[in-house]
Amino acid sequence: MSYGLVSSLPVELLVVIGSFVRRRDLRAFLLANRLLNSIGTPLLYSRIELHDVRTAYTCFRTLRMLPKNASFRRHLAKFVRFLEMSSDCFYQSGLDREHSTMFGGRLPAIVLQLVNLQELRCGDGSDPQINGVLEIIATMPYPRLETLQLILDTSGDSVTNITTPMPCLPKLRNLHVEVPPDLHPKQVSLLRYVLATAAGQLQSLTLSTSESESTSSDNPPIIPPDIQFPSLRHLGVDSQALLHIEAQAENIRSLSLLTTSESFEMSPTSFPAVEELGCVFYHVSTFLSPATEGFRSIHTITLDLASYKRNGGDFTDYVPRWRDLEEAFGCFKYSAVSIRHLRFFVSRLNIILLGDALEGLKELESLLMVINTEPHAVALLELGIHVLPKLPRLHTLLISDAVLKFDKRDARFWFARDLEMQRMRVEEYEEHAPALRLVAFTTEFEWEKGADGKWFTTEEVENEVRDDPQEFDWSTDEEPTDEESDSDESDGDEGGDEDDPMEE
Repeated sequence: MSYGLVSSLPVELLVVIGSFVRRRDLRAFLLANRLLNSIGTPLLYSRIELHDVRTAYTCFRTLRMLPKNASFRRHLAKFVRFLEMSSDCFYQSGLDREHSTMFGGRLPAIVLQLVNLQELRCGDGSDPQINGVLEIIATMPYPRLETLQLILDTSGDSVTNITTPMPCLPKLRNLHVEVPPDLHPKQVSLLRYVLATAAGQLQSLTLSTSESESTSSDNPPIIPPDIQFPSLRHLGVDSQALLHIEAQAENIRSLSLLTTSESFEMSPTSFPAVEELGCVFYHVSTFLSPATEGFRSIHTITLDLASYKRNGGDFTDYVPRWRDLEEAFGCFKYSAVSIRHLRFFVSRLNIILLGDALEGLKELESLLMVINTEPHAVALLELGIHVLPKLPRLHTLLISDAVLKFDKRDARFWFARDLEMQRMRVEEYEEHAPALRLVAFTTEFEWEKGADGKWFTTEEVENEVRDDPQEFDWSTDEEPTDEESDSDESDGDEGGDEDDPMEE
Protein backbone atom coordinates (compact mmCIF):
# COMPACT_ATOMS: atom_id res chain seq x y z
CA MET A 1 0.00 0.00 0.00
CA SER A 2 1.37 3.42 -1.02
CA TYR A 3 1.00 6.40 1.28
CA GLY A 4 1.94 8.94 -1.36
CA LEU A 5 3.81 11.96 -0.09
CA VAL A 6 3.80 10.69 3.51
CA SER A 7 5.63 7.49 2.63
CA SER A 8 8.28 9.44 0.71
CA LEU A 9 9.31 11.51 3.75
CA PRO A 10 12.04 10.30 6.13
CA VAL A 11 10.69 8.76 9.33
CA GLU A 12 12.79 11.22 11.37
CA LEU A 13 10.99 14.13 9.69
CA LEU A 14 7.58 12.58 10.31
CA VAL A 15 8.47 12.19 14.00
CA VAL A 16 9.30 15.91 14.16
CA ILE A 17 6.02 16.77 12.40
CA GLY A 18 4.11 14.52 14.77
CA SER A 19 5.62 16.25 17.79
CA PHE A 20 3.86 19.48 16.74
CA VAL A 21 0.42 17.87 16.46
CA ARG A 22 -1.90 19.03 19.24
CA ARG A 23 -2.97 16.24 21.59
CA ARG A 24 -6.62 16.65 20.65
CA ASP A 25 -5.64 16.03 17.00
CA LEU A 26 -3.39 13.03 17.64
CA ARG A 27 -6.26 10.56 17.27
CA ALA A 28 -6.88 11.69 13.69
CA PHE A 29 -3.12 11.60 13.06
CA LEU A 30 -2.94 7.98 14.24
CA LEU A 31 -5.92 6.88 12.15
CA ALA A 32 -4.49 8.20 8.89
CA ASN A 33 -2.44 5.10 8.09
CA ARG A 34 -0.22 2.43 9.60
CA LEU A 35 2.99 4.47 9.26
CA LEU A 36 1.60 7.53 11.08
CA ASN A 37 0.04 5.22 13.66
CA SER A 38 3.45 3.75 14.47
CA ILE A 39 4.88 7.28 14.80
CA GLY A 40 1.98 8.84 16.69
CA THR A 41 1.25 6.10 19.23
CA PRO A 42 4.43 6.74 21.30
CA LEU A 43 3.55 10.47 21.24
CA LEU A 44 -0.01 9.79 22.40
CA TYR A 45 1.05 7.61 25.34
CA SER A 46 4.20 9.53 26.29
CA ARG A 47 2.25 11.96 28.47
CA ILE A 48 -0.82 10.80 30.43
CA GLU A 49 -2.85 13.10 32.69
CA LEU A 50 -5.77 11.48 34.52
CA HIS A 51 -8.46 13.49 36.28
CA ASP A 52 -11.19 11.00 37.22
CA VAL A 53 -11.48 7.36 38.26
CA ARG A 54 -13.33 6.20 35.13
CA THR A 55 -10.65 7.52 32.80
CA ALA A 56 -7.93 6.10 35.06
CA TYR A 57 -9.59 2.68 35.06
CA THR A 58 -9.91 2.62 31.26
CA CYS A 59 -6.36 3.88 30.75
CA PHE A 60 -4.82 1.34 33.12
CA ARG A 61 -6.79 -1.50 31.55
CA THR A 62 -5.31 -0.50 28.18
CA LEU A 63 -1.76 -0.17 29.52
CA ARG A 64 -1.92 -3.62 31.13
CA MET A 65 -2.92 -5.23 27.84
CA LEU A 66 -0.46 -7.85 26.66
CA PRO A 67 1.32 -7.05 23.37
CA LYS A 68 -0.31 -10.07 21.68
CA ASN A 69 -3.74 -8.55 22.43
CA ALA A 70 -2.87 -4.96 21.48
CA SER A 71 -3.02 -3.33 18.06
CA PHE A 72 0.15 -4.02 16.08
CA ARG A 73 1.32 -6.15 19.07
CA ARG A 74 2.85 -3.22 20.95
CA HIS A 75 3.55 -2.92 24.66
CA LEU A 76 1.94 0.48 25.25
CA ALA A 77 3.22 0.91 28.82
CA LYS A 78 6.80 1.29 27.63
CA PHE A 79 5.86 4.51 25.77
CA VAL A 80 4.79 6.34 28.96
CA ARG A 81 7.23 9.02 30.06
CA PHE A 82 4.93 11.24 32.17
CA LEU A 83 2.05 10.11 34.40
CA GLU A 84 -0.01 12.48 36.54
CA MET A 85 -3.09 11.55 38.55
CA SER A 86 -5.37 13.97 40.36
CA SER A 87 -7.04 13.13 43.68
CA ASP A 88 -10.33 12.47 41.81
CA CYS A 89 -8.75 9.29 40.42
CA PHE A 90 -9.07 7.76 43.88
CA TYR A 91 -12.69 8.87 44.41
CA GLN A 92 -14.66 5.96 45.84
CA SER A 93 -18.29 6.94 46.21
CA GLY A 94 -21.44 7.51 44.19
CA LEU A 95 -21.52 6.65 40.50
CA ASP A 96 -17.79 5.83 40.34
CA ARG A 97 -17.77 3.22 43.11
CA GLU A 98 -17.72 0.28 40.69
CA HIS A 99 -14.85 1.69 38.64
CA SER A 100 -12.96 2.65 41.78
CA THR A 101 -13.26 -0.89 43.14
CA MET A 102 -11.97 -2.36 39.88
CA PHE A 103 -9.26 0.27 39.77
CA GLY A 104 -8.15 -0.50 43.32
CA GLY A 105 -4.76 -2.14 43.55
CA ARG A 106 -3.88 -1.60 39.90
CA LEU A 107 -1.70 1.47 40.33
CA PRO A 108 1.39 -0.35 41.73
CA ALA A 109 1.04 -3.04 39.04
CA ILE A 110 0.90 -0.37 36.33
CA VAL A 111 3.88 1.55 37.71
CA LEU A 112 5.83 -1.72 37.69
CA GLN A 113 5.39 -1.84 33.89
CA LEU A 114 6.34 1.81 33.23
CA VAL A 115 10.02 1.01 32.80
CA ASN A 116 10.77 4.20 30.85
CA LEU A 117 8.98 6.56 33.22
CA GLN A 118 10.61 9.95 33.66
CA GLU A 119 8.04 11.79 35.77
CA LEU A 120 5.40 10.42 38.17
CA ARG A 121 2.93 12.66 40.03
CA CYS A 122 0.29 10.91 42.14
CA GLY A 123 -2.35 13.50 42.84
CA ASP A 124 -3.14 15.84 45.71
CA GLY A 125 -4.82 13.25 47.91
CA SER A 126 -3.59 10.15 49.74
CA ASP A 127 -4.53 6.55 48.99
CA PRO A 128 -3.18 3.19 50.24
CA GLN A 129 -2.18 2.31 46.66
CA ILE A 130 0.45 5.06 46.72
CA ASN A 131 2.24 3.22 49.53
CA GLY A 132 2.60 0.31 47.12
CA VAL A 133 3.99 2.70 44.49
CA LEU A 134 6.66 3.83 46.96
CA GLU A 135 7.63 0.19 47.52
CA ILE A 136 7.93 -0.43 43.77
CA ILE A 137 10.02 2.70 43.25
CA ALA A 138 12.28 1.80 46.17
CA THR A 139 12.99 -1.77 45.06
CA MET A 140 12.89 -1.83 41.25
CA PRO A 141 15.25 -0.10 38.81
CA TYR A 142 13.93 3.07 37.20
CA PRO A 143 16.95 4.31 35.25
CA ARG A 144 15.12 7.26 33.62
CA LEU A 145 12.97 8.53 36.51
CA GLU A 146 13.74 12.22 37.16
CA THR A 147 10.71 13.49 39.12
CA LEU A 148 8.63 11.71 41.78
CA GLN A 149 5.66 13.20 43.65
CA LEU A 150 3.73 11.07 46.14
CA ILE A 151 1.22 11.63 48.95
CA LEU A 152 1.52 8.73 51.38
CA ASP A 153 -1.31 7.15 53.32
CA THR A 154 -1.32 6.11 56.97
CA SER A 155 -1.83 2.46 56.02
CA GLY A 156 1.28 0.28 55.99
CA ASP A 157 -0.35 -2.98 54.93
CA SER A 158 1.12 -2.98 51.45
CA VAL A 159 4.64 -2.25 52.59
CA THR A 160 7.25 -4.97 52.98
CA ASN A 161 10.77 -4.88 54.38
CA ILE A 162 13.59 -4.13 51.96
CA THR A 163 16.27 -6.75 52.37
CA THR A 164 18.51 -6.05 49.37
CA PRO A 165 19.22 -2.35 48.75
CA MET A 166 20.08 -1.51 45.17
CA PRO A 167 21.00 1.76 43.36
CA CYS A 168 17.80 2.03 41.32
CA LEU A 169 17.28 5.80 40.82
CA PRO A 170 20.38 7.15 39.07
CA LYS A 171 18.59 10.14 37.49
CA LEU A 172 16.15 11.16 40.23
CA ARG A 173 16.51 14.94 40.56
CA ASN A 174 13.19 16.05 42.04
CA LEU A 175 11.46 14.37 44.99
CA HIS A 176 8.22 15.65 46.54
CA VAL A 177 6.57 13.53 49.25
CA GLU A 178 3.71 14.46 51.59
CA VAL A 179 3.83 12.47 54.81
CA PRO A 180 0.83 11.74 57.09
CA PRO A 181 0.99 12.34 60.85
CA ASP A 182 1.11 8.62 61.79
CA LEU A 183 3.63 7.46 59.23
CA HIS A 184 4.14 3.69 59.36
CA PRO A 185 7.74 2.79 60.37
CA LYS A 186 8.11 0.64 57.24
CA GLN A 187 7.17 3.60 55.10
CA VAL A 188 9.78 5.66 56.92
CA SER A 189 12.37 3.02 56.02
CA LEU A 190 11.33 3.06 52.38
CA LEU A 191 11.48 6.82 52.19
CA ARG A 192 14.85 6.99 53.91
CA TYR A 193 16.17 4.40 51.47
CA VAL A 194 14.98 6.44 48.47
CA LEU A 195 16.64 9.52 49.98
CA ALA A 196 19.89 7.68 50.57
CA THR A 197 19.87 6.26 47.04
CA ALA A 198 19.25 9.58 45.31
CA ALA A 199 20.98 11.97 47.74
CA GLY A 200 24.00 12.50 45.52
CA GLN A 201 22.05 13.85 42.54
CA LEU A 202 18.90 15.33 44.14
CA GLN A 203 18.43 18.95 43.13
CA SER A 204 14.95 19.53 44.57
CA LEU A 205 13.59 17.97 47.77
CA THR A 206 10.21 18.65 49.34
CA LEU A 207 9.05 16.71 52.39
CA SER A 208 5.73 18.05 53.52
CA THR A 209 4.92 16.78 57.00
CA SER A 210 2.49 17.86 59.70
CA GLU A 211 3.72 19.42 62.91
CA SER A 212 2.50 16.38 64.85
CA GLU A 213 4.62 14.05 62.69
CA SER A 214 7.68 16.18 63.19
CA THR A 215 7.50 15.83 66.95
CA SER A 216 6.45 12.19 67.11
CA SER A 217 8.75 10.13 69.31
CA ASP A 218 7.74 6.84 67.65
CA ASN A 219 9.22 7.66 64.26
CA PRO A 220 12.86 8.32 63.37
CA PRO A 221 13.53 11.57 61.46
CA ILE A 222 12.67 11.36 57.77
CA ILE A 223 16.02 12.88 56.82
CA PRO A 224 18.85 11.04 58.61
CA PRO A 225 21.53 13.46 59.82
CA ASP A 226 24.32 11.50 58.07
CA ILE A 227 22.88 11.94 54.54
CA GLN A 228 24.60 14.59 52.41
CA PHE A 229 22.94 16.45 49.52
CA PRO A 230 25.80 18.00 47.52
CA SER A 231 23.65 18.94 44.49
CA LEU A 232 20.57 20.20 46.35
CA ARG A 233 19.32 23.61 45.18
CA HIS A 234 15.65 23.63 46.27
CA LEU A 235 14.49 22.53 49.73
CA GLY A 236 10.97 22.40 51.11
CA VAL A 237 10.64 21.01 54.65
CA ASP A 238 9.15 21.74 58.05
CA SER A 239 11.09 23.46 60.82
CA GLN A 240 12.19 20.20 62.48
CA ALA A 241 13.71 18.75 59.30
CA LEU A 242 15.26 22.12 58.52
CA LEU A 243 17.45 21.82 61.60
CA HIS A 244 18.83 18.47 60.35
CA ILE A 245 19.96 19.95 57.05
CA GLU A 246 20.87 23.47 58.19
CA ALA A 247 24.58 22.60 58.40
CA GLN A 248 24.79 21.80 54.65
CA ALA A 249 22.66 24.69 53.39
CA GLU A 250 25.35 26.75 51.66
CA ASN A 251 24.27 25.77 48.13
CA ILE A 252 20.48 25.97 48.53
CA ARG A 253 19.02 28.68 46.30
CA SER A 254 15.31 28.09 46.88
CA LEU A 255 13.81 27.46 50.33
CA SER A 256 10.18 26.71 51.25
CA LEU A 257 9.51 26.53 54.97
CA LEU A 258 6.47 24.25 55.33
CA THR A 259 5.53 25.08 58.90
CA THR A 260 2.98 27.35 60.56
CA SER A 261 4.55 27.22 64.01
CA GLU A 262 5.14 30.73 65.32
CA SER A 263 7.93 29.50 67.63
CA PHE A 264 10.29 28.72 64.76
CA GLU A 265 13.89 29.89 65.29
CA MET A 266 16.90 29.79 62.98
CA SER A 267 20.45 31.09 62.98
CA PRO A 268 20.62 34.48 61.22
CA THR A 269 23.55 33.22 59.11
CA SER A 270 21.88 30.02 57.88
CA PHE A 271 21.02 29.59 54.19
CA PRO A 272 23.17 32.47 52.95
CA ALA A 273 22.65 31.64 49.25
CA VAL A 274 18.84 31.63 49.30
CA GLU A 275 17.35 33.65 46.44
CA GLU A 276 13.77 32.32 46.47
CA LEU A 277 11.86 32.18 49.76
CA GLY A 278 8.51 30.57 50.55
CA CYS A 279 6.97 30.74 54.04
CA VAL A 280 3.96 31.94 55.99
CA PHE A 281 3.72 35.72 56.15
CA TYR A 282 4.91 36.02 59.76
CA HIS A 283 8.17 34.14 59.08
CA VAL A 284 9.57 36.62 56.54
CA SER A 285 11.23 38.57 59.35
CA THR A 286 13.27 35.45 60.24
CA PHE A 287 15.09 35.73 56.90
CA LEU A 288 14.87 39.48 56.20
CA SER A 289 15.38 41.81 59.14
CA PRO A 290 17.62 44.70 60.24
CA ALA A 291 20.00 42.13 61.73
CA THR A 292 20.42 40.41 58.35
CA GLU A 293 20.19 43.48 56.10
CA GLY A 294 22.08 42.84 52.86
CA PHE A 295 23.03 39.29 53.94
CA ARG A 296 20.65 37.36 51.66
CA SER A 297 19.94 38.22 48.02
CA ILE A 298 16.28 37.18 47.96
CA HIS A 299 14.48 38.22 44.78
CA THR A 300 11.43 35.90 44.88
CA ILE A 301 8.97 35.65 47.77
CA THR A 302 5.98 33.31 48.04
CA LEU A 303 3.77 33.76 51.09
CA ASP A 304 1.58 30.95 52.44
CA LEU A 305 2.35 28.65 49.47
CA ALA A 306 0.42 30.91 47.07
CA SER A 307 0.48 29.47 43.55
CA TYR A 308 -1.33 29.80 40.25
CA LYS A 309 -2.75 26.57 38.83
CA ARG A 310 -5.39 26.03 36.20
CA ASN A 311 -8.86 25.89 37.79
CA GLY A 312 -7.59 26.20 41.35
CA GLY A 313 -4.37 26.11 43.31
CA ASP A 314 -3.01 25.58 46.80
CA PHE A 315 -5.07 26.73 49.78
CA THR A 316 -4.17 28.23 53.13
CA ASP A 317 -6.15 27.71 56.35
CA TYR A 318 -5.96 31.41 57.15
CA VAL A 319 -6.22 34.04 54.44
CA PRO A 320 -4.35 37.08 55.78
CA ARG A 321 -5.70 40.61 55.78
CA TRP A 322 -3.66 43.59 54.69
CA ARG A 323 -2.66 44.47 58.23
CA ASP A 324 -1.30 40.91 58.62
CA LEU A 325 0.91 41.42 55.58
CA GLU A 326 2.20 44.85 56.57
CA GLU A 327 5.18 43.55 58.58
CA ALA A 328 6.14 41.01 55.91
CA PHE A 329 6.10 43.62 53.13
CA GLY A 330 8.10 45.95 55.36
CA CYS A 331 10.91 43.37 55.53
CA PHE A 332 11.46 43.26 51.76
CA LYS A 333 13.81 46.23 51.91
CA TYR A 334 16.36 44.22 53.90
CA SER A 335 17.16 41.98 50.92
CA ALA A 336 20.46 42.68 49.17
CA VAL A 337 18.60 42.79 45.84
CA SER A 338 15.23 44.07 44.69
CA ILE A 339 12.18 41.82 44.88
CA ARG A 340 11.30 40.72 41.33
CA HIS A 341 8.62 38.06 41.89
CA LEU A 342 5.90 38.17 44.55
CA ARG A 343 3.02 35.79 45.35
CA PHE A 344 0.60 36.09 48.27
CA PHE A 345 -2.91 35.45 49.62
CA VAL A 346 -5.03 38.36 50.78
CA SER A 347 -8.64 38.69 51.90
CA ARG A 348 -9.58 41.65 49.66
CA LEU A 349 -8.21 43.59 46.73
CA ASN A 350 -7.65 46.95 48.40
CA ILE A 351 -6.23 49.30 45.75
CA ILE A 352 -4.92 51.92 48.18
CA LEU A 353 -3.14 49.40 50.43
CA LEU A 354 -1.86 47.42 47.46
CA GLY A 355 -0.37 50.56 45.95
CA ASP A 356 1.29 51.45 49.26
CA ALA A 357 2.67 47.91 49.69
CA LEU A 358 4.23 47.89 46.20
CA GLU A 359 5.53 51.46 46.37
CA GLY A 360 9.19 50.46 46.68
CA LEU A 361 9.08 47.42 44.39
CA LYS A 362 9.85 49.12 41.08
CA GLU A 363 11.84 46.09 39.85
CA LEU A 364 8.86 43.74 40.26
CA GLU A 365 8.41 41.53 37.19
CA SER A 366 5.61 39.16 38.22
CA LEU A 367 2.77 39.49 40.72
CA LEU A 368 0.28 36.83 41.87
CA MET A 369 -2.59 37.68 44.22
CA VAL A 370 -4.87 34.91 45.50
CA ILE A 371 -7.95 36.83 46.62
CA ASN A 372 -10.63 35.58 49.00
CA THR A 373 -13.41 38.05 48.15
CA GLU A 374 -14.62 38.85 44.63
CA PRO A 375 -13.13 42.16 43.45
CA HIS A 376 -15.50 44.90 42.33
CA ALA A 377 -15.51 46.28 38.80
CA VAL A 378 -14.19 49.65 39.91
CA ALA A 379 -11.25 48.05 41.71
CA LEU A 380 -10.19 46.20 38.54
CA LEU A 381 -10.25 49.55 36.74
CA GLU A 382 -8.35 51.36 39.50
CA LEU A 383 -5.73 48.60 39.56
CA GLY A 384 -4.47 49.82 36.22
CA ILE A 385 -4.69 53.51 37.04
CA HIS A 386 -3.17 53.61 40.53
CA VAL A 387 -0.96 50.50 40.88
CA LEU A 388 0.50 49.40 37.55
CA PRO A 389 2.24 52.74 36.77
CA LYS A 390 4.44 52.02 39.81
CA LEU A 391 5.63 48.73 38.25
CA PRO A 392 7.35 49.57 34.94
CA ARG A 393 8.97 46.11 34.60
CA LEU A 394 5.88 44.02 35.38
CA HIS A 395 5.33 41.42 32.65
CA THR A 396 3.04 38.98 34.51
CA LEU A 397 -0.07 39.88 36.52
CA LEU A 398 -2.17 37.00 37.88
CA ILE A 399 -5.33 37.12 39.99
CA SER A 400 -6.33 33.73 41.38
CA ASP A 401 -9.73 32.50 42.57
CA ALA A 402 -8.25 29.39 44.23
CA VAL A 403 -9.92 30.14 47.57
CA LEU A 404 -13.34 30.31 45.91
CA LYS A 405 -12.72 27.08 43.98
CA PHE A 406 -11.36 25.16 46.95
CA ASP A 407 -14.77 23.90 48.10
CA LYS A 408 -16.53 24.13 44.74
CA ARG A 409 -14.47 23.54 41.59
CA ASP A 410 -16.99 25.18 39.22
CA ALA A 411 -17.30 28.37 41.33
CA ARG A 412 -15.82 31.52 39.79
CA PHE A 413 -15.63 35.28 40.09
CA TRP A 414 -18.50 37.19 38.51
CA PHE A 415 -16.20 38.51 35.76
CA ALA A 416 -14.37 35.21 35.14
CA ARG A 417 -15.76 34.78 31.59
CA ASP A 418 -16.65 38.35 30.68
CA LEU A 419 -14.32 38.52 27.70
CA GLU A 420 -15.25 42.04 26.61
CA MET A 421 -14.67 43.52 30.06
CA GLN A 422 -11.40 41.62 30.52
CA ARG A 423 -10.10 42.68 27.10
CA MET A 424 -10.82 46.32 27.96
CA ARG A 425 -8.96 46.00 31.26
CA VAL A 426 -5.98 44.23 29.66
CA GLU A 427 -5.59 46.93 27.01
CA GLU A 428 -5.84 49.62 29.68
CA TYR A 429 -3.28 47.81 31.84
CA GLU A 430 -0.89 47.72 28.90
CA GLU A 431 -1.05 51.51 28.62
CA HIS A 432 0.12 51.86 32.24
CA ALA A 433 2.54 48.88 32.19
CA PRO A 434 3.91 48.43 28.64
CA ALA A 435 6.02 45.40 29.67
CA LEU A 436 2.92 43.27 30.37
CA ARG A 437 2.83 39.98 28.46
CA LEU A 438 0.60 37.73 30.58
CA VAL A 439 -2.54 38.64 32.55
CA ALA A 440 -5.15 36.49 34.32
CA PHE A 441 -8.34 37.51 36.11
CA THR A 442 -9.19 33.90 36.99
CA THR A 443 -7.54 30.50 37.01
CA GLU A 444 -9.71 29.30 34.12
CA PHE A 445 -7.62 30.94 31.37
CA GLU A 446 -5.03 33.65 30.74
CA TRP A 447 -4.49 36.52 28.33
CA GLU A 448 -1.22 36.51 26.37
CA LYS A 449 0.24 39.22 24.16
CA GLY A 450 1.19 37.85 20.77
CA ALA A 451 4.10 38.78 18.53
CA ASP A 452 1.75 41.07 16.60
CA GLY A 453 0.99 43.04 19.76
CA LYS A 454 -2.58 41.73 20.06
CA TRP A 455 -3.97 40.01 23.14
CA PHE A 456 -5.53 36.55 22.94
CA THR A 457 -6.94 34.01 25.41
CA THR A 458 -5.02 30.80 26.07
CA GLU A 459 -8.25 28.77 25.99
CA GLU A 460 -11.44 28.88 23.98
CA VAL A 461 -13.91 30.56 26.34
CA GLU A 462 -17.65 30.95 26.03
CA ASN A 463 -18.46 34.57 26.85
CA GLU A 464 -20.59 35.07 29.97
CA VAL A 465 -21.64 38.49 31.25
CA ARG A 466 -22.72 38.79 34.87
CA ASP A 467 -23.37 41.83 37.06
CA ASP A 468 -21.09 42.75 39.93
CA PRO A 469 -23.01 41.17 42.87
CA GLN A 470 -21.38 43.45 45.46
CA GLU A 471 -21.61 46.83 43.75
CA PHE A 472 -22.06 49.78 46.10
CA ASP A 473 -21.76 53.55 46.16
CA TRP A 474 -18.08 54.38 45.64
CA SER A 475 -18.70 58.04 46.46
CA THR A 476 -18.93 57.22 50.16
CA ASP A 477 -16.48 55.79 52.64
CA GLU A 478 -18.94 53.20 53.90
CA GLU A 479 -18.08 49.53 53.66
CA PRO A 480 -20.82 47.34 52.13
CA THR A 481 -22.55 45.18 54.71
CA ASP A 482 -22.26 41.52 53.72
CA GLU A 483 -21.38 38.18 55.21
CA GLU A 484 -17.73 38.47 54.24
CA SER A 485 -17.40 41.85 55.94
CA ASP A 486 -18.84 40.36 59.11
CA SER A 487 -16.54 37.35 59.02
CA ASP A 488 -13.56 39.52 58.14
CA GLU A 489 -14.01 41.37 61.41
CA SER A 490 -14.53 38.20 63.45
CA ASP A 491 -11.15 38.61 65.12
CA GLY A 492 -12.72 41.15 67.48
CA ASP A 493 -10.94 44.25 66.14
CA GLU A 494 -12.95 47.40 65.71
CA GLY A 495 -12.66 49.41 62.54
CA GLY A 496 -9.84 47.79 60.59
CA ASP A 497 -7.49 48.61 57.81
CA GLU A 498 -9.92 47.94 54.96
CA ASP A 499 -12.52 50.69 55.19
CA ASP A 500 -11.32 52.62 52.15
CA PRO A 501 -13.76 53.19 49.26
CA MET A 502 -11.31 51.49 46.91
CA GLU A 503 -11.33 48.33 48.99
CA GLU A 504 -12.43 45.09 47.47
